[in-house]
Amino acid sequence: LDTTVDSMMGWWKFDTMVSLERPYRTAHLAQVASQVDGVAAVEGWLQLPVYRQRPDGTEGDAIMLFAINPASALTPSPPVITGRELRPDDTNAIILGSIIKRDEPDIEVGDVIMLKVAGRERPFEVIGFSLGVMFPMAYANYETIAHLSSSTGQSSVALVALDHQDKAFVDATSAALESHFKQSGIRVSNVQTILEERAEVASSFSIIISLLLFMAGLLALVGGLGLMGTMSINVLERTREIGVLRAIGAPNTGVATVFIREGIAIGLLSWLLAL
Repeated sequence: LDTTVDSMMGWWKFDTMVSLERPYRTAHLAQVASQVDGVAAVEGWLQLPVYRQRPDGTEGDAIMLFAINPASALTPSPPVITGRELRPDDTNAIILGSIIKRDEPDIEVGDVIMLKVAGRERPFEVIGFSLGVMFPMAYANYETIAHLSSSTGQSSVALVALDHQDKAFVDATSAALESHFKQSGIRVSNVQTILEERAEVASSFSIIISLLLFMAGLLALVGGLGLMGTMSINVLERTREIGVLRAIGAPNTGVATVFIREGIAIGLLSWLLAL
């Protein structure tokens, strides 16, 4: 599970994500952010909900669409588990998070689906599926989405890479960024660091991990009780055999070894059957 989380979030090359109440010019955001000490690079993307228009005329649930630049150093195309990654020359291509298959099981790589973006319907070709476990997500080229949403040259999220990645530095610089943005007249809705995002995802998995560990411990306890009962009966039924072994001079360790080896053999056979 930890490896899955690392793989899912490893493609984000920035440290702080500043969500804005409305789109602002990307150049202005970069200029303001660069005035804060510790900021190494600034880019932006558009983030907005889109809705699938199904062939039967119904509308699907909201999908959070991230309009990214595949050639970006901070937000390259997300890694895909099937299909291919986004290219800078893609116009109507889209990558969907795999969790979308839960609600839209009919979508496959290569299909053309209709999406409502900023109130306008447009066909998109599904070129791949990326790993997604939190909520329905999709990724498309910035230029295409910016044109559809009339937000060319603007960003609704500022992505900031910092000089250092230790938590204390990231938290302090992120707080300074939020304060400086507000002082500059930029309306900030939320500031999230990648370290915080990673911790939130890990905490959601911790419930599953705790449940699995509890079940594993419970199964081990039941299995141990079963083996203990089997071996106890085995010892009681072989009292005469033990007496004969003792009579011909077998030591305590020798007698115990016979039953310990039988217990190990039963355990190994049980393990093989369980597999």
